[in-house]
Amino acid sequence: MQVLGILQDLDLGNSVAEFDTALEKYFVETHIFRQLIRDEADIVAGDKGTGKTALFRILNDRYTAINELSDIEVVPAFNPTGNPVFQRLAEGNPLQEGQYTNVWKAYVLALVGNWVLEFTGEEQTELRRQLHNMLHRLDLQSDDDSPATIFSRVVNLALRLELGSVR
Repeated sequence: MQVLGILQDLDLGNSVAEFDTALEKYFVETHIFRQLIRDEADIVAGDKGTGKTALFRILNDRYTAINELSDIEVVPAFNPTGNPVFQRLAEGNPLQEGQYTNVWKAYVLALVGNWVLEFTGEEQTELRRQLHNMLHRLDLQSDDDSPATIFSRVVNLALRLELGSVR
């Protein structure tokens, strides 16, 4: 086979991690990846195409098999494909800093709360009952605990509480 034929047959994966079906096969554990799993970093920032989604996908898929994460649960808080979950915040008038803080706190509470309710199943404890009642009263409980659904419920709560013109 000629060099040109070899190069044409070479599959280096998709340049967009969201759509790369073979990412698991050739992911390289970088310094940032090791920092994340050793709890030395909490936020990964970078321009488009720098590997943030690849890190998320690998962590989300492998965390149960990584010793350093044996006591950690990964609860996805964003949509790695399609429209960004938080796009609604960019629509309408900006909020005050405290209002953004309240939206994020409610979002994390709703995500984790729905995860806990799903994880504990039918187990009936006083704390689970209180969590269920709180999320239900605020209309933040959902059988569909996807980030987009939960964030939409939080935005609707913010609108009901008149936190500002979140759309």
